[in-house]
Amino acid sequence: MKGILVVALLLCYNEVLVETSRRVAQDTFKLTDIEVKALNYIPDGKFSSKDCFEVLENGGENSGWYIIEPRENSTKRKIKVYCDQTTELQGWTVIQRNFGLKSMKLDWNNYKHGFKDNSTFWLGNDNIFDVLNHQTTPMRMVIEAWDHEDQSSIAIYDSVTMKNEAHNYELCVNNITGRDPFGFSKFDPPCVNFTTYDRDNDFADDANCAEMLG
Repeated sequence: MKGILVVALLLCYNEVLVETSRRVAQDTFKLTDIEVKALNYIPDGKFSSKDCFEVLENGGENSGWYIIEPRENSTKRKIKVYCDQTTELQGWTVIQRNFGLKSMKLDWNNYKHGFKDNSTFWLGNDNIFDVLNHQTTPMRMVIEAWDHEDQSSIAIYDSVTMKNEAHNYELCVNNITGRDPFGFSKFDPPCVNFTTYDRDNDFADDANCAEMLG
């Protein structure tokens, strides 16, 4: 089983993925970042790494920026990612961090391609799609979320999938355990679309979740 860890403040698809806990030290990557981890699969004869766990298995034992190739076909491409090799279990591919110092209310294209400065980082939805969808075992997502009253909740989602831009980066889960801060259990099937202030894909008829919470 491979897994994703998501930590968030606000309960809206892009905002849950965008915001991380204000309790994180500014100069470090911790488990309170959104991270992706491949736990136990390395194909025979494969020397390039498709995620940070394979980076670790191939000798990249130090945390830092690495080049990965998540695709295994003729369209493979290189992605620069930050690998956390010090947090418990190691091999985490960091896809997001935000220390609450800067608003992440950005447009669709920013989230599509990704962005980075000294306090915020987003790997990019196209890159996240590649990391999540070119695996050989099901993905598990663990979410720790804080609401506006600083109350935390934890949920575990199995069989996580993400569609491409043509499908609004729809995120689907299965086998929900815990308080379900994403609210997937309200929908059948349990899927939500990615939303930004300039592209409203949420299920609210009279509001834009990203506009309200950004």
